Amino acid sequence: MAFPVVVGLSQAGKEQLIEERSAEIRTLLGNGIAICLPDVRGTGETCLDFSWTPQSEATAISAFELMLGQTLFGARLRDLLGVLRYLSTRGDIVSQKMVLWGDSFAPTNPRDVADSLVDDEETPHQSEPLGGLLALFRGLCLDEVRIVVARGMIANYQSVLGDRFCYIPHDAIVPGAGGG
Repeated sequence: MAFPVVVGLSQAGKEQLIEERSAEIRTLLGNGIAICLPDVRGTGETCLDFSWTPQSEATAISAFELMLGQTLFGARLRDLLGVLRYLSTRGDIVSQKMVLWGDSFAPTNPRDVADSLVDDEETPHQSEPLGGLLALFRGLCLDEVRIVVARGMIANYQSVLGDRFCYIPHDAIVPGAGGG
């Protein structure tokens, strides 16, 4: 018997996805849907540190990739493609009905976050749009992907420029994705 599959992605990795979305995962499994929760490079178990601040290791690796003409995001897209190709070779998976599920667990900042900060020591919550971005970008390229679910995403890249703070991590910046 072959099962449809949901591939879940999160900056925090599979452990937090299981912890935070256990009810949804249980429902999917109960309905005969296979679940695949890969940790693409730099996420979950493969994360160097769980910080995406300007001085973090993740930001340094992302910056080096850009200096070398690549992006960490692109490398992660290739990682995800490898996972999806593997799943399509399995006889127990219906590869023509894949669902990509990108999720984030970062708290939402209030609309007036810049005005509500008391001093420059305090900073807003950093977003974690990677799971949703990977799902959206990979879903655009593969016919096998039937549904893309993205939760906790940025509205658009232009929204990043709305005030004095940059709310997205360096590795979520995709050169050329803003159009124009």
